[in-house]
Amino acid sequence: MLPKIICASVVLAVSCRTATVPNAPAPAADTHRPAFHFTAQEGWINDPNGLVYFKGQWHLGYQADWPRNWGHAVSTDLFHWQQQAPMLLADDKGGMWSGSAVVDWHNSSGLFPSGPGLVAAYTNWGPLEATTKLQTVGLAYSADGAGQWRKLDSNPVLRDEVLPDFRDPKVFWHAPTKRWIAIVSIGYAMRIYSAPDLKTWQLESTFGEGMVDDRVAWECPDLFALSYQEGDATVTKWVLMASSVSQDNFSDKRIFSTCEERYFIGTFDGHTFTAQHGMDNRLSSAFGDSYATVTWSDVPESDGRRVAIGWMSHWGYANKIPTAPWQGALSLPRVLRLENTADGVRMVQQPPEELATLRASPQRATHLDLNGATNPLSAFTGDTAELVVEFDVGSAREVGIRVREGASHATVVGYRPAEQTLFIDRSQSGTTGFHEAFALPLTAHFKTDGHVKLHIVIDRSSIEVFANDGQVYLAAIVLPGAADTGMSAYHIGGQAQLLSAQLTPLQTEP
Repeated sequence: MLPKIICASVVLAVSCRTATVPNAPAPAADTHRPAFHFTAQEGWINDPNGLVYFKGQWHLGYQADWPRNWGHAVSTDLFHWQQQAPMLLADDKGGMWSGSAVVDWHNSSGLFPSGPGLVAAYTNWGPLEATTKLQTVGLAYSADGAGQWRKLDSNPVLRDEVLPDFRDPKVFWHAPTKRWIAIVSIGYAMRIYSAPDLKTWQLESTFGEGMVDDRVAWECPDLFALSYQEGDATVTKWVLMASSVSQDNFSDKRIFSTCEERYFIGTFDGHTFTAQHGMDNRLSSAFGDSYATVTWSDVPESDGRRVAIGWMSHWGYANKIPTAPWQGALSLPRVLRLENTADGVRMVQQPPEELATLRASPQRATHLDLNGATNPLSAFTGDTAELVVEFDVGSAREVGIRVREGASHATVVGYRPAEQTLFIDRSQSGTTGFHEAFALPLTAHFKTDGHVKLHIVIDRSSIEVFANDGQVYLAAIVLPGAADTGMSAYHIGGQAQLLSAQLTPLQTEP
């Protein structure tokens, strides 16, 4: 969620009418609207909120409007979304800021005597008219997620009278201790609480103290278990994932500081999270235009996946991006898993299998010579596509792909082995002048043995890169011209090989 310093920076409205996303083709006046990334029909959005799977539907809440409300959409396949009436509206206690949702399967809350129902834990920030606003945690509930949810009369259920930052509750059921757990951002750290009934919370522990300075705030924490194979054994670890941003971004517009998504791997006993990886060695879950990534709760055990989605933007220029009537999109849904690598246990992520619902017939390049005068990808075009290429970097100083390429525009996705850097260069991508930092390259540290596989997902205003089967995720907003649909491969210096290339158009009709 947006840190408290900039509470008046964006004033936009979101339509509540029902619409299907994707919308294709895009109207002539709205050529940058994503074809298969979620956007509101109108207006501003940022953090995903209230992610929960229930009765065959993926529920997606999101930050919208001013004062903040929760928009709402549902999907059966993670790509075709039906926008609903708002989930939560601002009230006399304040705006509806970030939070989560769960299924109360066994009526531990006492709110669902007739069967399981949904409970949302949200940040209330207000009262709206007050000079000094307090951040508290409230609950809302719904038997099926349809329509506007009811808020608990006894709200707030969790508060701190001293801390200026107290927000973004992520709630989940911890089966071993038979209690609900909430992880809450307190700005400089994160607190873990427990409750038997979602209402009566007690403090268990604090994590993250001393890791950021007082100008940086932790936001949108998430805590969940993932398993991986170690020989014949299945090992389960806990992952704590959180975003952070310097509040100097908002108090001083001359400063462009980094929004960051980090994760820690360790153990959780229902009381304390103990990090084993990510304290001394900084682990980043996403790079570039990605923030506030959180995961869906209550995905069935038969599915077995941990599915995440984030806000695809950057607080440095989010409210400057010149799109209309919408502003702000969410990332691709991504499946998270742990993998035992040469550097230790790491989180990897890839697009979900549901992306197949958009795929048309693939096209493969057969002439892959990078050292000739012709472009081996000259037959590849598209503004909504999935491109998978593999390089042997060899002795080259740089290898890469140009996408959304036209007469004067291109976005470059490249790799520099000497620097161990994956990058997206959008300095010539199209419209870039609305913010001085937008044209700067987006980078990620990426160590490889000389083999580089780039899985690139292209939408009308975004590029997302999954490198070497999801070891690195790098995202970028781009605003090219409608005619900029070409692609090419290149290398700089020495010798390199393009080993394979496949383009799959992504069809956006439901």
